[in-house]
Amino acid sequence: MMKLLMLISLMAIGSVLSFAQNAPTPDYKISGRVTDSKNVPVPFANVVLYNSSDSVFTKGTATDNDGKFEISTIPGSYYLKVSFLSFQTKTISNIKMGNQ
Repeated sequence: MMKLLMLISLMAIGSVLSFAQNAPTPDYKISGRVTDSKNVPVPFANVVLYNSSDSVFTKGTATDNDGKFEISTIPGSYYLKVSFLSFQTKTISNIKMGNQ
């Protein structure tokens, strides 16, 4: 069962990669640092970028050991959600990349 699940996962990744070859080249980067209320970095927090018009997942990443992250994207209008276990989820709205 585990081998089948691994095979399906690899096939799904291959499908996504083949679509990615035809996607527009990312021109813009969103970067930042996630900290707690005492300004201490939060490593491994989830940072997810969504399209503002339809809330479709665009890209996601996790912060590094220093709480830093970077997401490459194309022009558009987005919002960002930052979450971590036992912390309140933070949403940052009205992120406009390019001539929006």
